[in-house]
Amino acid sequence: METFTLSRKELHRPGLLKAALGGRITNRQVATALRVTIRHVRRLKRRFEAGGATALGHRSRGRPAPRRLRAAVRAEVSRLMTTLYVGFNDTHLTEKLREVHGLTLARESVRRRRCGLGRPARRARRPPRARRRRTPEAARGALVQIDGSPFAWLEARGPELMLLGAVDDATTEILALHFRPAEDVHGYTTLFQRLFTRHGLPLALYGDRLAVWRRPPHDLALILSGRYRRVVARDNTVRLGPRWLQLPARRALARRPVEVRELLDGTLVVVLDGAGLATQPPPGRDFILKPRLGPNRAHRPTARARSPRRPWPRLPRLTPPTHTGRRPLASHPWRPEIDRDIRQHLTTKSRRTFSRSSKGGHSH
Repeated sequence: METFTLSRKELHRPGLLKAALGGRITNRQVATALRVTIRHVRRLKRRFEAGGATALGHRSRGRPAPRRLRAAVRAEVSRLMTTLYVGFNDTHLTEKLREVHGLTLARESVRRRRCGLGRPARRARRPPRARRRRTPEAARGALVQIDGSPFAWLEARGPELMLLGAVDDATTEILALHFRPAEDVHGYTTLFQRLFTRHGLPLALYGDRLAVWRRPPHDLALILSGRYRRVVARDNTVRLGPRWLQLPARRALARRPVEVRELLDGTLVVVLDGAGLATQPPPGRDFILKPRLGPNRAHRPTARARSPRRPWPRLPRLTPPTHTGRRPLASHPWRPEIDRDIRQHLTTKSRRTFSRSSKGGHSH
């Protein structure tokens, strides 16, 4: 019977099995100590009774692996590694062996072959990056984390979807969710629209380097600027507040409307039809970008700066009141005259009526 050498893991097997055969411990206790099943313990007991301690070793130890490379392939890889592809790293050499020589090997097989030849690695393995636990924000809305999660959210009732979500960093509150077929710009734009309209604008957003966040455009400085409409003067100059720019004399631009952009660092750029005409460097490091007034309002005080009008002083009343709302009082100076005219009119009318009636009776 073929015998095998016991490994360090297998050295305590004979003592446990001998105690189990003597009835001092149970098969379950042996299985717990060896971290195997009870069925395997019975199998080991039969092998121990038949061949002793040497029969407890792993039976495949010392035998060649069934999936090992053939000797001719190992020799060819060793030759190419030491001649044609000297200095190639393991990944690059694996690709060359597959593309040029038709040898389909795993990168780990190439690495073991290199280590077997005693050749060092092309580049030392980088140590793992040290990571630290980040402290959450202290207030709600200070930071919102966004991410996408692909999953079969509909199970077998529909396709696999991407769930885009926004979570508050301080409170772990789910602020917005949106389903999309994939992680794309349209999905995140919709997510932002729901987030901003329902909860307002957060101070910061954090993502995981999404492929849908494109690089900033080359004219980002022109985009992040103050824009003002101005008219070119007769001497081909444009004024913005106390500063002015001289446009090139090769074009007659007098009386033409242009756009003046004041960048974040104070640089002035005159733009006409999407193209820059002239540029003025920033005034200094202490420049602060502020909104500017129009040319017609530059020297005119604003409504808040104007001094408020003083109300006219109210004079004391020297005469008694003559009205109570819409109707005049009896003390109104016109009331006696009006009453006198009314009484006089009624007296005259009554006299005329009496005279007419008297004459009519006499004739009758």
